[in-house]
Amino acid sequence: MYLKFIFIILFFITSKLMAEDTLQSNFANLKKLLDSKTITIEQFNNGIDKLLTTSEEYESLKELFKNNVINEKDYLDILENLIFEAEDLVEKSNIVSDQKSKEITKEIELSLIITQVGQKVPLSLNAKVDSEEILSLLINENKVEEIIIKENSNNFFSNDNIKSFKNLKINFNNQKKLKGKGRIAVKSFADANLVMWWDIDLSNENPTGEIVIEIPGKGPQIKLKPN
Repeated sequence: MYLKFIFIILFFITSKLMAEDTLQSNFANLKKLLDSKTITIEQFNNGIDKLLTTSEEYESLKELFKNNVINEKDYLDILENLIFEAEDLVEKSNIVSDQKSKEITKEIELSLIITQVGQKVPLSLNAKVDSEEILSLLINENKVEEIIIKENSNNFFSNDNIKSFKNLKINFNNQKKLKGKGRIAVKSFADANLVMWWDIDLSNENPTGEIVIEIPGKGPQIKLKPN
């Protein structure tokens, strides 16, 4: 009964280690228990099963050991190599994933100046020539995923004015040029969205190009350029 109680405690300790540690450290812990004869080879293999759940190499190796094709020492030596290889693959995969995540997601802050406001633009939009408007663009790979208003000093692109930017089809071609269009849901326009056309070149130190905003039924009414 006492031995059974110790084994239950060891089982929970081993399970906790398996959840928190690396493949290599989990293997080392199980190997210590096996070497000290605290657990049997079958119990050891049950622990390894949880570490290498999808490894065909491990399943083949285990089959060779069960059929007495290789002895226990060779089995453990080969298994240790498999564990180290699996750990190395996991680390490389994590590095690649982290690098890819950093590469495909970036934020660009764009300062714009209003150069033209048409006569058909309602005063409620608060669009003024020479007004500086700052937007932040979240870019995933080569597309604009989201446009964010962060600057409280904006007159036209303000949270009081704009409900949302939607239907974004703006490409970031070659990580240099913003080209495409999107729609702007404006609070004072209940039934229509403004259309925003982008043609901005960021390849030089001083960005160039233009953004043109159309009011449905009234054509292009507001123009902006990089500041």
